[in-house]
Amino acid sequence: MPTTFLAALRETWPRQHGAWTILAASSILGLAAAGTFTAPCALLATSVLSGFLARQAVQSWLGCSGHDPRRQPILAVALTYLALCAVTGLWLAFAHELWILLPIGVGAALAAALCLALSLEGRRVSLGVDLVGLLGLSLIAPAFEYVATGTFSERSLALWILCALFFSGRPFQVRFFTRHRTGHSSLRQRVAAGWPTLAYQLASLTAATWLAAASPAVNPPLVVLAFLPVLALAVLSVAKGPSTPLSIWKIGYLEGSQAVLFVLFASLAFRLA
Repeated sequence: MPTTFLAALRETWPRQHGAWTILAASSILGLAAAGTFTAPCALLATSVLSGFLARQAVQSWLGCSGHDPRRQPILAVALTYLALCAVTGLWLAFAHELWILLPIGVGAALAAALCLALSLEGRRVSLGVDLVGLLGLSLIAPAFEYVATGTFSERSLALWILCALFFSGRPFQVRFFTRHRTGHSSLRQRVAAGWPTLAYQLASLTAATWLAAASPAVNPPLVVLAFLPVLALAVLSVAKGPSTPLSIWKIGYLEGSQAVLFVLFASLAFRLA
């Protein structure tokens, strides 16, 4: 029986918990930094979610053979998402004169297109491509802050930088957890596998601290607190290692808890600046 539109909706629903976490965390942080929720924010939420869902639908459609009965329903789903994303985004830009949404949207679309193009070639997605995708998702935070306040300011730029610094550490962390899942590996093995995540987390904390000290848009001590938990976890994991194997779900829970702490402290950093 040919796939229906409703079945195609279910099939193309993204199941990457990490991407959903970043989507939610960036949206909440952007709104928290703005301190308000306006009607245009609801339109932006529709546009962002539609664009996020469209990427998976387009990838599924391009992966179907020409005679696959799922091809047409999945194409219909992809076009629906893309149309909804474009209409709501353009309405915000032109009807509400939020012109900076245009370059933000283009940047996010280019990042998603690059990741999609390489994944369709059958290659294993490289660390660089992962980082490009995360930089695109991090644009969600300044987009919400901009739409909520109507002004793109130093605060908006600081939001993007902090989100990009924090979430770009995820690929390093996941690679370490999936390669050395327990403390049974030797310290030397864990250091060899974990030095990239240690180096990145330390560098991101240093960069975030420098940004906070240089910008009146954020509270420096709270910015440091936003980045310390993930660095502490990296140090602990390399020094001791988890006592039991980490499943993909446990890794997801760890990432989710870190994202919650980051959003909490980063939100306070902007509100108490």
